[in-house]
Amino acid sequence: MALPRVENTVVLHLIFVVALGFALFACRVLIEPTKAWVPCSDPTISFPFKPETISTTHIIAYICLFPPLVILIIEFLRWRLDETDWFPVGACTLFGLRVPKLVQCLYLSIGNFLYGSALTMITVEFGKKTVGRLRPHFFEACKATNLQEICDPSRLNQFVYDVKCSNLKNEITARESFPSAHSAATFYIAVFLLFYLQSRMSWPSNLLPILRPTVQMIFVQIAFVVGLTRVRDHYHHYSDVAVGALIGTICAIITVFYMSPLMGSCSTCRTRTRSRVLGSATAAASDQSSVSSEAPSSHAASKKEPHSEMSFEARHSTGLDVRTLRLPSRLGMDPGGRKDISNAC
Repeated sequence: MALPRVENTVVLHLIFVVALGFALFACRVLIEPTKAWVPCSDPTISFPFKPETISTTHIIAYICLFPPLVILIIEFLRWRLDETDWFPVGACTLFGLRVPKLVQCLYLSIGNFLYGSALTMITVEFGKKTVGRLRPHFFEACKATNLQEICDPSRLNQFVYDVKCSNLKNEITARESFPSAHSAATFYIAVFLLFYLQSRMSWPSNLLPILRPTVQMIFVQIAFVVGLTRVRDHYHHYSDVAVGALIGTICAIITVFYMSPLMGSCSTCRTRTRSRVLGSATAAASDQSSVSSEAPSSHAASKKEPHSEMSFEARHSTGLDVRTLRLPSRLGMDPGGRKDISNAC
């Protein structure tokens, strides 16, 4: 039987990526931000113009290098450990070559991550161009030449529109304060990797209960520190950083739950783990029943209805149906020992 071909799917993905990249480029370069009214005297936009601690180049490198590297390491370790809980992928060919399951997993994980990050950046750029909020260092970056001429010192809370800046490049960026792209990008990475590591970093190991939350918190702390540096460097207001973090978090949740097969893989892992535990518990109960059957018949006849071999908590934790529990007759249950207690639960 011929294996399914995925050339058309890959080409379609590439078309979407190119279109998304063009939309991001057009929104970033070709569209200018809204020219908002400028207050003549506002201390919130009069902070000094400082160099960035974490530049846009740093964020781009962070997005393109660290998360794909983490995904590559995790998927490689699962492959080396011969883990059977993979994504729901099957055998397929690409231009006549069979695609290994590891390559398919990397394509799905890294591809969904990068696609979601591009959607996050487009959302942020549309917000910047639409709102046109002034950065905290607007006056210092703009270096207006006609502010004293158009502002009346005798009027309070005066706003002017025709502000002429001596530095046009800085003026454009100084009108793109809301929301924070740095905060959105880093929080998108943190939340995406939080779900990814929880789902895929799940092989049997005594180190995982400590190692996994440590790695997850490292990315969360990076996002938090990046947001704080944007406020400290006078590039964003606190609300800009907060909304950027919210956008990144929402985009990561949408990517994980509606675009990526991560959650399907996680549910498969839970189902298989529960099946293993249930099988072990059933085998233990069978062994105990066989041992009990070897006891003297006189001793067995003197006993009342035996209690359940497993406690309610054990059965509940292994996934057994609590509606068919065998309960002791002294608790008011029927002599047969079976009682429908679904309403009680």
